[in-house]
Amino acid sequence: MKNGVKRIAAAISALLLTTGTSAYLPYYGNNGIMQVITASAAAENWKLDLGGNAQNGFTGVSANDKYSKAKGYGFSGNDVKNVAAAGRNELSDAVQFTGKTNLNVDVPNGVYSVKVTLGNTGRTSVFIEDMLQIVNMTGNNAVHELLIPVTDGQLNIRAGAGKAGNAYTISAVEIKKYSDSTTLPPTIWLCGDSTVCNYYPLNSSTQAGWGQMLGGYVDKGWNIRNMAASGEYAKGFINNGNFTPIEKYGKKGDVFIISIGINDTKYYKGDEYKKYISDMTKKAKAKGMDVILVKQQGRKGDYTKKPLLKSRYYAAELEQVAKEQNCQIVDLFNLWQDYCVSIGASKADAMYIDNVHPNREGAKHLAELFATKFTQKPGTSAAPVVTDAPAQTQPTVTEPPVTAPPVTAATDIIDGQIYTFKNVNSGLCLDIEGGNGANGANVQQAANDGKASQFKAVSAGNGYYYLVSQLGDGNSYALDVNGKKTTDGANIELYTFNKGDNQQFKFVKNNDGSYGILTKITNDASALDVNEQSKNAGANVQQYKYSGGANQKFIIEAVTAQAAEPATTAAPVVTDIPVVTQAPPTQQSATLWGDTNCNGTVDMSDAVLIMQTLSNPSKFSVTDQGRANGDVSESGNGLTNADALAIQKYCLGVISNLPESYSAQQQTQPPATSAPAATVTEAAPVLENVYFASDMKITNGAPEDTNKGFTGKSYVNLDNNNTSAIEWTVNAPQAGNYLCTFNIANGGADNRPMKIEVNGGKDYWMQDFLTTGDWTKWEERGIVLPLKQGSNSIKMTSASAQGGPNLDYMKTELTDEPIAQIYEAPTTPVVDNTNKNAARTIYIAGDSTVQTYNKSYAPQQGWGAFLGSNLSDKITVSNQAIAGRSSKSFYDNGRLDTILGTIKKGDYLLIQFGINDAASNKAERYAPTSGKVPGTKGSFEDYMAKYIEGAQKKGATPILVTTVIGLKAYDKGSKTFKGSYTNYCNAMKQLAKYYNIPVIDLNTLMVQHYNSIGYDAAYKYHMCSTGGTDMTHFTETGAKAVAKLVADELKKQGLV
Repeated sequence: MKNGVKRIAAAISALLLTTGTSAYLPYYGNNGIMQVITASAAAENWKLDLGGNAQNGFTGVSANDKYSKAKGYGFSGNDVKNVAAAGRNELSDAVQFTGKTNLNVDVPNGVYSVKVTLGNTGRTSVFIEDMLQIVNMTGNNAVHELLIPVTDGQLNIRAGAGKAGNAYTISAVEIKKYSDSTTLPPTIWLCGDSTVCNYYPLNSSTQAGWGQMLGGYVDKGWNIRNMAASGEYAKGFINNGNFTPIEKYGKKGDVFIISIGINDTKYYKGDEYKKYISDMTKKAKAKGMDVILVKQQGRKGDYTKKPLLKSRYYAAELEQVAKEQNCQIVDLFNLWQDYCVSIGASKADAMYIDNVHPNREGAKHLAELFATKFTQKPGTSAAPVVTDAPAQTQPTVTEPPVTAPPVTAATDIIDGQIYTFKNVNSGLCLDIEGGNGANGANVQQAANDGKASQFKAVSAGNGYYYLVSQLGDGNSYALDVNGKKTTDGANIELYTFNKGDNQQFKFVKNNDGSYGILTKITNDASALDVNEQSKNAGANVQQYKYSGGANQKFIIEAVTAQAAEPATTAAPVVTDIPVVTQAPPTQQSATLWGDTNCNGTVDMSDAVLIMQTLSNPSKFSVTDQGRANGDVSESGNGLTNADALAIQKYCLGVISNLPESYSAQQQTQPPATSAPAATVTEAAPVLENVYFASDMKITNGAPEDTNKGFTGKSYVNLDNNNTSAIEWTVNAPQAGNYLCTFNIANGGADNRPMKIEVNGGKDYWMQDFLTTGDWTKWEERGIVLPLKQGSNSIKMTSASAQGGPNLDYMKTELTDEPIAQIYEAPTTPVVDNTNKNAARTIYIAGDSTVQTYNKSYAPQQGWGAFLGSNLSDKITVSNQAIAGRSSKSFYDNGRLDTILGTIKKGDYLLIQFGINDAASNKAERYAPTSGKVPGTKGSFEDYMAKYIEGAQKKGATPILVTTVIGLKAYDKGSKTFKGSYTNYCNAMKQLAKYYNIPVIDLNTLMVQHYNSIGYDAAYKYHMCSTGGTDMTHFTETGAKAVAKLVADELKKQGLV
């Protein structure tokens, strides 16, 4: 049944159950016909939104909701609390567990599919039925689904320790009846360590354990339960509770695989190891289970040794146990070693992330090799079963199964063609909400809205395509399954085109000529789906299990060259696939107006090429055909800046047709040529590499594993002096600016700054590392650094006698943000006290739109650089804003402390944040709004309070500034600029009211100003006017104008 019908049935059932009314309830099967079921069956399925703010289709459960039999759910105790979470809808809040309180849910006896989605956490384990059942789920909104037997009429769930120093939170729990039996289907149980265990997200993690991948290589009838854990050893596996559910649920027909020993060498010798392996083997066999012992694979480089090793890790003891207990043994060590020798050392090395752990590709091959020796078959089962390995099917429910259309990839999608996708149910198109080409922009259904409804199909191979939005430059953003989730209801949005599995889609053609759009991240099990089968404009588009319903069917229409943007007087011209060949142009020499690079489409890259060739014609050339195509303003006078501006206006929808300056009779695009589909120029993929500190060059320090909670095999503890250092070697696929994020722990009270040098250059940076509160509490800190293509050296040297923080890993990601301010030793104090008339200082905390840039960045500048020139000479401006910072990272990196160390009574602190706070994909800066003041911990409002209260304690006045707008705030429908980041702007206003302090609504002031001067003038305020595509950051012209708006408002409010 569909979501809306489910909610109606659930609401009726809840009402009847709580009022004691009829014992029979309405039920709508997949055929839509009302049936009757008993009240006891109505409580079999639950969708619980933990945290109190109930979302559609979910029952809200606040931490204050105590269990009662009347409700049938609630918490058993008081050591829980409501907290905010980073997700959307039901995942925007959570309950934090701080003790042994359970969430109790009444259900009839049987086996249930239980899906758990975490809130914000580094690592959390989940206890169900008072047993450890899910081991070490990692990351915000991580998802895991498993089968659980219930024998006492109640399911009990709680979050518990996974990583010391982290909150243990759950956002949502979904419970579905699997079978009336209270016995699990045939199950493979795994005992193991970090080379076997699960990593999250299960379907897309870079690192993986081979147990996580096993489901792809054994019979699909197996239910797989991976109880392996990072850092685990045999004694710990028993004492920590991993073995408990195996003892409880294990039965004849199950298989228990033991692949553990790497970490045991740290704790005891072979005799004791053998004792624990023997104990587990005997207990499993006593339950009727088959036991398989595994000789674990070797380390990176073992396959190059001469002579080759024969084994590692207690292989002799395993042989003894296998013989004594009469059980199978699999020599994975030699299977793996032989395979690595056969493919060569370089390819084998590429399957490790360090000297011990396989990456995802390595884990796949290990699982495949093990499976060659796994001959057991599951018992027959009437229904498919669940595994926590990504290759397996999802658990079924007790409803009749929906028969989905066969999944056969369509063959008529043209690589490089631009399409619209019209939903069969509503007649509305896939559309980017607000026409906002940016990370996180939501996908909805709406009337055809030009480029907001147009997507380029780019082949990813194997029948999959990326769908690249034509907003902006037409190459930067693609449709994306949020957070790489595999769950029903996962949101579809725009995100930087990075070629991930969650950006790949397969088209399947239906008998009626429509198409289903399947998601690769779910192995084609789910598809794009209009929520609740809505026919309304604005309805959300999500991922949902593929059923072939009308709300999952789309008419795909190719956009011709004429319809690249709809005219104001007529609907866009579309045609059924494939693209219609049109006659060659009869007027002008242009083949496609605006197509300067002659790639068959008109986008921002054409405008960029014009700017490049005008500034450096010897380096950037344009063909004669390209010059004819690009001459769209005052055609006939050659390429000019006006042509580039006209193409950008066309791409943004400011004008409807090209060439811009012709009469209405002439303003018709020349038809596209009949050449084959053009080669697609793709945006550079986002780089996301992780490097572990313990693998790097260390000076005066050493790897340790004493303080738990780190991610790698160990962390680096630098000596307490100012000579201790670490030198990272990282690879960059292309030269550019990279966000370098460090996972650190600082259990001391003081800041532990470090000097950062890149590739031995003379310039360097100083990075603060404030306390994280405990040596087991790990947090990310980031800085933007310039890297060259290829290998790079990043040296970090302690800058205090206390040394640096403990370092776990560094990850790098290509960004368009400017690099951090290069360190310059101050020759004068930060505050200019040489001005005898100075009455006060205005300090500024903000991001890259505010910061002061040095001359090498010209003409880029932030508005903070020009604020002082608009004010009295009695006022000194100290601009502490820096690129890439949010309210969270500015505080975490110690920049607020720097200000509070200098600010004095009578001074002002201007605070502008919001843009980077909204970056939900960057944990080191993400600070979501909570919608209330005081804010929940970790929220934007919570961090802003630190600035406000910090300034007030110093006798200074905090002044809040709502964030700026960019050219993307232009609404092509109304042809006006509109406000953006409204949730953050509203939060600023709420904070100002709560604390009774001034607020400058710069967002609104800029909207009014931009609308008064028009798009062409506002365009010159932004860096895109200088030859790039940056519509956010300011030129000096723009920065001066914005600074004047701020200064004028300060004067208007009587503050200066």
